[in-house]
Amino acid sequence: MVHEPKVKVDGITKFINNSEFNFDNTYSEMESSNDLYKFQIKDLLPSLFNNGVVTLFAYGQTGSGKTFTVTAATHVAVNDLFKLAPTGT
Repeated sequence: MVHEPKVKVDGITKFINNSEFNFDNTYSEMESSNDLYKFQIKDLLPSLFNNGVVTLFAYGQTGSGKTFTVTAATHVAVNDLFKLAPTGT
């Protein structure tokens, strides 16, 4: 939970805005991009063939490797999508 101090429009009245965030998991520098793919993305891919949507949101400090990790996981996902794609007319 994040507690954010704020001031109302009147410029005088103070209050705290409470925001709660839920997330599936966190990963450390010890997990690989393949681990991320295996545990968070792989099982969602078949839903794409039934008008589903899959979104991967990566949050972290600048320079922490988000782009590298998501790019690597995306390459694995694209390869698996070609394997999962229905064949035929």
